[in-house]
Order: sequence, then structure tokens, then C-alpha cells
Amino acid sequence: MKKLLNLALLIFFSQFFCGSYLCGAENRFGFVGFFGDKGIQEGEFEEPTGISVDINGCIYIADAGNHRIQKFSGRGNFLEYRGGLGWSGENFDKPVDIFAKSVLDIFVTDQNANRIVRFDKDLNYISSLGLDDISNNELVFGYPSGIALSRRGDIFIVDGENKRVIKINSFGEPEMSFGGFENLGFGLNEPFQVAVSSDNNIFVSDISSGRVMVFDYFGNFNFEIFNKKMKSAAGIDIDNYGRLFVADPIGASVYVFNSKGSYLFTIIGNEIGGGEIFKEPIDIVFYKGLLYVLDRSQKRVYILKEKN
Repeated sequence: MKKLLNLALLIFFSQFFCGSYLCGAENRFGFVGFFGDKGIQEGEFEEPTGISVDINGCIYIADAGNHRIQKFSGRGNFLEYRGGLGWSGENFDKPVDIFAKSVLDIFVTDQNANRIVRFDKDLNYISSLGLDDISNNELVFGYPSGIALSRRGDIFIVDGENKRVIKINSFGEPEMSFGGFENLGFGLNEPFQVAVSSDNNIFVSDISSGRVMVFDYFGNFNFEIFNKKMKSAAGIDIDNYGRLFVADPIGASVYVFNSKGSYLFTIIGNEIGGGEIFKEPIDIVFYKGLLYVLDRSQKRVYILKEKN
């Protein structure tokens, strides 16, 4: 009798912790729908690589293949776009990431043009920051891949060419770099995206190593986040609860950690239900209970809803 009771308790706790919270996400997120398709028309994508959301819930996509950014409603209805192949103004040469969480402006990494492009909330072009605008040669960036703003107004740029992060202060002046060779054994191999938490920690995804490196606001290494099943670490996002979402394009999954780097659960592409799966999640963003998963190979955005 005692053995049967212990077995029943074991099954109960296994189902509770593994099925409902820690080991799977089938009971945490449900499939809502998707939008987007392959092509060059409005609302279509060729090589979508970056996604962000503004304070009103509008979704912005950086489409490197079509050299443009597009704006959608929270339900996926196309609103407007900016771009076209070019190297100045509102044109792009491979925009790969976008940050729309700022109250005022939107920032885009224009990778092949080696610049950061700034728009207002109505997608009016404001300015750009590139090689010719930086006087300190030690802080010049090349092939920027990721961008994020802190609550202080500082900009953090992933410098793909030099495998580091550049910090630009609120006055538009480069202040420092970190994550490169100066971090000794804690340097970045292939940095992809950057995110800033509410407590001013800097999270940098390292796509080839499948890890997220965490630094303090002054560029000092704190700790790394990884899971032995996570095959790559591409797009990242931090929600208001401090949870870190990491897109794993090779493993077709999204991993979720708490603010200290402890693993919480995994959202697996072929387990989300609804008859649809994501195959190559390259970026994600979380907004008011909805998780938007940008799939590079399927040219779509999948919408998942967190269950209460």
C-alpha cells in the first residue's frame, strides 16, 4: 500500500512539474494564428530576421531580403512599410533587427550599410549613425546585427564585425565596448542580438555557441545562460516579469529562463497545436500575454497566447 501511494505521488508531481511548467509548454502557450507569406508584396517577406512591438501593440518586422521594414497591427494586419534597396535616408541594405519598444522612436540595424537608422513612431525618417559619424576609431562598429535601448536612453549595438557590443549614450556618443577580446575567456563567438533588463543587465545572444552572455551596465561579465538541449541562441526578449525568451532556430524551439538564468520551460515548434508549427524561429517578442515567433524559413509570424 505504501509503495502504491509513493508511486501515485511520484506520478502526480512528475505530471505537475514536467507537464505543466518545467518540461513542456503544451499547457503554457496555445496557438492563436499566424500572418505573413513568402513574396515581395505588402505583408510578405523574403528573409525576415527581426521583430519588435511598440507600446500600442503594433508589430514591426525587419525583412533583410526585401530591404525594408513593415508595420502590422497586433492581429497581423498590414499597415505600412519603409525601405527599398539603398544606402541613405529611409532605404536599406539588409536590415536585420528592429527595436520599437522606445516610447518615441524606432531603431533599425542596417547591416550592409554599416549604420543605425532612426525613425519616429509614424515611420518618418529622422537620422542615421554610421562609420563616418564616429570619431573614436576604437568604437567604430561594422555589420551591426542587434540593437536595444535601455530605460536611460542608451543604445546597445551588436558589432558583428568585431564580435562585441558598443554602447552609445543618449547624446549619440559611443562610450565603450564589451564582450570582445577585452573580456578574456568570456568573449562572444558570434553575437546576434542584445536585450536590456529592467535592472540594467545586458543580455547578448551568441548564436553559434547556443548561449546567452549576461553583462552588467558597465560591460563586466556576470554569468551565462544555457541549456544542454538548446542548439543555438538567436533572437531574445525579456518580459515585464524578467523572463528571458530565447529563439533556437536550429532546434525549432523557444527556451524560457528566469532573470537569474534558471531554465523554466521550452516551447517546441511541433507541439504548439492548431495544425501549424514553426520550424526556424529566428526572433521573438512577448507582449501582454502574446508571444510573436518570427519564422525565417516559413516567412511567417506565429502568434501564441499564454494560458492563465
